Amino acid sequence: MSNRMAALSDITTREPQTVASSHDSATALSWSLVNPLASPGWDEIAARFPESNFFHSAAWAAVLTDTFAFTPCYSVGRRGAEPDAVAPFMEAHSLVAGTRGVCLPFSDECPPLVSREAADLDLLPRLIELGGSRRWRYFQCRGGNRLAGAAPVSLSFFRHTLDLTDGADRLFRKFDDATRRAIRKAESSKLRVGIDDSPEVVATFYRLYCLTRKKHGLPPQPFIFFQNIHRHVLSQKRGFVALASLDSQPVAAAMFFLWGRQALFKYGASDPVWQGLRGNNLVMWAAIKWLIDNRREFLHFGRTSLANAGLRRFKLGWGCEESKLEYFRFNLRQLKFEHENDDVYGWHNRLFRRLPIPMARLIGRLAYKHTT
Repeated sequence: MSNRMAALSDITTREPQTVASSHDSATALSWSLVNPLASPGWDEIAARFPESNFFHSAAWAAVLTDTFAFTPCYSVGRRGAEPDAVAPFMEAHSLVAGTRGVCLPFSDECPPLVSREAADLDLLPRLIELGGSRRWRYFQCRGGNRLAGAAPVSLSFFRHTLDLTDGADRLFRKFDDATRRAIRKAESSKLRVGIDDSPEVVATFYRLYCLTRKKHGLPPQPFIFFQNIHRHVLSQKRGFVALASLDSQPVAAAMFFLWGRQALFKYGASDPVWQGLRGNNLVMWAAIKWLIDNRREFLHFGRTSLANAGLRRFKLGWGCEESKLEYFRFNLRQLKFEHENDDVYGWHNRLFRRLPIPMARLIGRLAYKHTT
């Protein structure tokens, strides 16, 4: 039995398909658990909600389940035929971290979705009910605040969004001086950029990605994760890689995902030996122009740790609008919201900067399922 069908079977046996909650706003919703991988037209359902993004897609659910064997637990609430609310969770099992629900793992922002007609809906009672029935230690929502009017924030990041509707020429004039200089320097070199979605470019990207993770002192995701991204996302024309090369030498790359008129910059990678060529700026500029040519209207630059001043400066240099991205984590044993630490920075950074890449890859392959 495949991971997806096993997950669907697990859902149907562990919780009734419909649960009505008396805590919902004026009219109670009828709730059911849905597996987006077994639901034809899931993306069309998700796209009806204004706050939806790529991480709500069935393709991303497939990447997560095929890589980490998470169980999809997408709680859908209806008053009539059309959904009024979607709370997408992956259930993660771990001897280290216990069983928990995350909305969604390895996703920068994936808020619960609520229709305009149900704008006053408080999702917290339903999520407590769901987490209790699934025996979760806690649940985490990444973005949005549909949990309670004054829910305390567990963890904060910056988010950055670039409006592409002005066109390339006008947009270029809005970049800060350092960004424009970096682009011109890269363009004057022998760097060449290609837009690609092949398995070969994903393998090249991964080699650069491992170098970047070593520089930052973090373990890389397993290669199977990016193979599944290619299988479910890039090969379906839902994303691409922009790759800058000097002759035949890969220098920098960036991976983007697509959702309607939106695009998401998910991963960047580069060889630090060639940092002076400003390849990171060139691949971003090439991707922006490609997105404009292909009628995308917004580019989301993902989340940025509050302490990462350099990455924040890089994103603001493109003229992005900055806002706060807030996560909420609810402890189901103590029935209260709890604080989280941004664990990107710590003693482990020194360790992973020193480890050989093969060893760091092994640790990443073993650890990531337990750390989300």
